[in-house]
Amino acid sequence: MTIEFDKAENGGLKLTSSGFSVTRSGVISGVAGEGTDAYLVNAYNDAQMPAYGSAHPTIAGIILLDISIEPMPCNKARVVLSYRVPDPIEQPVDETGTGQGLIGISARSVQIQTEKDRDENQISVAHDFSATEEPDREIERQGGVVSSMAAQTVLRQTRTESAHSLSISLTHINTINELEAWGFPAETLLCTKVASTSNDGGLTYSVSYEFQHDPNKWTATAVFIDPRTGRPPDALATTGANAGIKEVDLYHVSDFNFLNLSF
Repeated sequence: MTIEFDKAENGGLKLTSSGFSVTRSGVISGVAGEGTDAYLVNAYNDAQMPAYGSAHPTIAGIILLDISIEPMPCNKARVVLSYRVPDPIEQPVDETGTGQGLIGISARSVQIQTEKDRDENQISVAHDFSATEEPDREIERQGGVVSSMAAQTVLRQTRTESAHSLSISLTHINTINELEAWGFPAETLLCTKVASTSNDGGLTYSVSYEFQHDPNKWTATAVFIDPRTGRPPDALATTGANAGIKEVDLYHVSDFNFLNLSF
């Protein structure tokens, strides 16, 4: 088979805000199987046919994102190739099975309960009963628990991949980073979403990832509460068998660097 491209009357070029978009049109001769279902497939599989996702032969920055083939008489077929600047999630997968991603980074405030002030000191309040209504009672101190707003950064990326995300979901969802990832210290990122969809019957997948960042690490604080007051006592011990305040590990860890993402 032979392909003759770029007849002057069969091509076109357009310049948009995203860059050039170019149409190349030509005729494939000597296509086998005329009149059969394999006819157009044979035309597509011709060795001279540019590969989907390949670069334009002369214009930098645009790639082949649409291939259209129509039958013609006498063992011929017309082919129309459309090149343009790809959206991030349209980037074809590379040898690693992934394409470039559409990245989003945002920050939001979330409400938390805390027993520490902004300098990580335990909150403490006191009352002198002897100076008021109960002279026989001494000064009593107790810890405080207050509501606060904390900053939380959310990282998102969507990219094209050659496989669905089931195995990745089972491995990474609801885990925290075991090692430093993308400049964030270990155990400060929580994987909250891995989802994939395919619009081509499973040839490629659009896979979305989401992570939430907590600079204080994804641990929970357990605090002893005095049953008489309903509040934590003052000056709780932080170490030893009788520690009244502990940081508790809740999430398993995994290596997020395995995902080959970038932020």
